[in-house]
Amino acid sequence: MVALLIICFLAGGILGLRFPVLILVPALFLFAASALGIGVVSGGAFFGLALDAAGAFVLLQIGYLAGGFLRACLPMRIAGQLSRPSMSTGVSRL
Repeated sequence: MVALLIICFLAGGILGLRFPVLILVPALFLFAASALGIGVVSGGAFFGLALDAAGAFVLLQIGYLAGGFLRACLPMRIAGQLSRPSMSTGVSRL
């Protein structure tokens, strides 16, 4: 189950980089269904299944927030690096 939770976090980050927040609705159902399906196949108890589904919900949303944060911060970081003058151009300032 830990692997599924890590995948949920990473998938949320990827979704946060690319899509608006409405993509979380189908993604939440998809990952909750997969968590429940894996739990049923492995013979888990009801409380464990509910905990796994809740963990999938939470980590997908935290990953989405992390991806959205990266989407907001990366262009600023790239712009800051591109605006610095390089020393390898050979142009001297006087």
